[in-house]
Amino acid sequence: MLYSYNISFQKFAENSLIQRDYIKARDIQLLISGGSDNLKHWVNYKLIETLQKPWAVFFDSDNDGQNCDKYQKNIETQKRYSHVVFHLTKKRECENYLHKNVISRITNGEVVFSPNDYADQKVLLHTELIKYIAVKKTNLIEKLWHTTTCEEIIESCTDVDGNNEFLEFINRIETHFSLHEDSKKTA
Repeated sequence: MLYSYNISFQKFAENSLIQRDYIKARDIQLLISGGSDNLKHWVNYKLIETLQKPWAVFFDSDNDGQNCDKYQKNIETQKRYSHVVFHLTKKRECENYLHKNVISRITNGEVVFSPNDYADQKVLLHTELIKYIAVKKTNLIEKLWHTTTCEEIIESCTDVDGNNEFLEFINRIETHFSLHEDSKKTA
């Protein structure tokens, strides 16, 4: 997942939607990781506090849209750590942000992919893509995300109300750490 968000930062910066190094310049640590189980691990061992640096964390929610107990527990964890910018994805995991055009390009239009916010896209896509590329289901993002255009990232991260989840995360970081520039980031 870290790879996909590094690519997102790069593509958003190339398109002047964000500045690339302002977070690094202020020594704000970004923990971007897949799976909300990782969130539990970090919180249980209180590693975030021991680092004594400003932190922002971005985790897959693993929200299946039906039984959201795990997700709800993570929301409660977020509340206990209000001094840290915690973000749980609105969709299940980073694979749910893959754009349908990426799949179409990889398969020369032979696979019609309909993104689903809560399905286990790793499992669903792997069976469809194995005929076209050699990839483990745990490496789909590493193999595919770099082929996503900035416009596709914006589209896949923007909800029906026009809110862009990735840019909202960046805006929360900017607000929390007083990094605002003169112009607000929009998709």
